[in-house]
Amino acid sequence: MGLKRIDPKKRIVLDVDTQRHFFDKNNSICIERSDRIKHNIESVLAWAWVNHIPIISTIQMHSQNNSIGFAGSVPTLSNEKLHGTQRGKVIRFQARDITDLPLNVLDHYDQLIFDKRTYNPFDEPRLDRFLTNLRVDEILLMGCPKEGAILATLLGLQARKHCVTVITDAVGTLAHKLELQNREHMNVKSENFIRTQTLVKQYIPLTLAI
Repeated sequence: MGLKRIDPKKRIVLDVDTQRHFFDKNNSICIERSDRIKHNIESVLAWAWVNHIPIISTIQMHSQNNSIGFAGSVPTLSNEKLHGTQRGKVIRFQARDITDLPLNVLDHYDQLIFDKRTYNPFDEPRLDRFLTNLRVDEILLMGCPKEGAILATLLGLQARKHCVTVITDAVGTLAHKLELQNREHMNVKSENFIRTQTLVKQYIPLTLAI
């Protein structure tokens, strides 16, 4: 079987909350297998950038009492993005109660970064508008934590009739017990799963496909 032919303009990578405190082994909210997850996330972002596939990233900048015990109420070194997770020409949008965005923003930037105040991206008016109105054939989802932001993002995208593929080994979980509790629900709600190496080997730009 040949490689899958894709038009890079028809897909995006959605990179959820890949920020330092989830990958710091000295932090109580460090995800499991953080080194391996980080490596896979970096591989996906490098692949997307080289193949001109847009990258949409989120960062949770403000605390809210929730089930995962998020810590940090203002922008700090701890809740900034991981080194190596910004690619190409980048624009960043602060979390504000507005919906305005530059016209055709994806035509001008390789990566869009949206700050958010809760783990659910659809709580942010600007990000909600962007994701709801997104016109792509597939959203490749990765990041952390699976129990909070990833699950909320997945369910919100599916409610808006988007086709979502979860990159399973580029998604981090805070606790194996919590992962088991959420696995059945996540499997029911998402019909598409892929691993990092399968993704980068099978999906190539339309212009390079034979």
